Amino acid sequence: MKAFTTATALAMAICGMLAQPVVAQGDTEVQVLVSPLQQQAATLVAVVNGEADIESVFDPAMLAAVPPEQLRLVMGQLLDQHGPAVTVERVEQRGVATGEIVLRFERALVSMNMAVDPAPPHLITGLRITDVQALDLGADAIEADLAALNGQASAWFGPLGGEAAFAYGEASAPYAIGSTFKLYVLSALAREIAAGERAWDDIYRLNTRSLPSGDMRDWPQGAPITLHTLATLMISESDNTATDALIDVVGRDAVEAEVARTGSSHVTANVPFLKTNELFRLKTIEDGDAYAAADPADRRAILADMAARNYDPDAVIAAFDNTAPTMIDQLEWFASVEDTAKLLQSFITSDMAEARAIMAVNTVFERETFADWQYVGYKGGSEPGVLNLTWLLQDRAGSWHMLTLHWNDPETVLDEAKLVTIAQRILALD
Repeated sequence: MKAFTTATALAMAICGMLAQPVVAQGDTEVQVLVSPLQQQAATLVAVVNGEADIESVFDPAMLAAVPPEQLRLVMGQLLDQHGPAVTVERVEQRGVATGEIVLRFERALVSMNMAVDPAPPHLITGLRITDVQALDLGADAIEADLAALNGQASAWFGPLGGEAAFAYGEASAPYAIGSTFKLYVLSALAREIAAGERAWDDIYRLNTRSLPSGDMRDWPQGAPITLHTLATLMISESDNTATDALIDVVGRDAVEAEVARTGSSHVTANVPFLKTNELFRLKTIEDGDAYAAADPADRRAILADMAARNYDPDAVIAAFDNTAPTMIDQLEWFASVEDTAKLLQSFITSDMAEARAIMAVNTVFERETFADWQYVGYKGGSEPGVLNLTWLLQDRAGSWHMLTLHWNDPETVLDEAKLVTIAQRILALD
């Protein structure tokens, strides 16, 4: 997942409805075509929240009939009554550039008929609210929404080591977690630093490349980078090249040992502990089926053979043009809700303070969402069919909490905005 300046921008991006939209592909980016109506529905979320200018979004002819001041008044009333706009819930195309859109607000679903100019920049030429449906924000409604998700999902919110304030699904069931696995790498690194084996300001000379997400793959080979910078980019921007570099630094065996040390019940599923470029290759240009069927020793031999051979990154990226889930139950990193809680327990000791600071760089939601918490750390992960959102939280009294949501479906791409919205609703439970 990527860092965005506001929760609205996040929701727009993960819906794939920005002007140049992308879909997460195991933290790669693939262009996706959207209609002008979908594009402007997403832009309308920003307009409602006061993050885009009305004059740049609405057609002048419409503004002549409905002045900007009147539109701002309507938007303000929507915000006052229903809270911030969160995401585009649904778009039903009825013509080339007309249809019904449904915006999800914090406390309601608001339906509108919208028309846009078919010609770029597709300014909005008509907009009319047709229905407002209040949302049930209680725990029962959240459980119902989780149960309605395709595939399998689980969620847990409460004090670490204590009783859940909200729980759904089987806490011991393993899920593919995407880039949330990078917390194991961070934990292993921080442990070695605490033991005096390394230092945050140690220099690593870049000698590896992975695929997006992250820009470090385009940095000059041999560039001097501190371990702190690698770790920060790995967590805050989910940089895959930084991740693979840190696995090289601490050693694959050390990360595997960290999975076991934290008390995971699914150690074997994470052996060997894959680098991101290995996962990409196994899902595309290598024989992933043979790897999945092999025992750990043979898997290590396959990875060693792969490392000795050059590969074409463009061929791997091209293979991800297919947005369908690929072997997510066999080629991934795995953890349960219980494993995630045990992992976060390793971050609450005093020698993990710098690691926690790194986790706090990108918390996804704006500060107002976490007004009740004195510390917020985050890591999430995704690929087609896989989504995980995990927060480490400390309340004003100093107690540590976890919010984690897992969602897997080996058959279909997931709607990230739905899970992000559910996470917000869980955080808002009394």
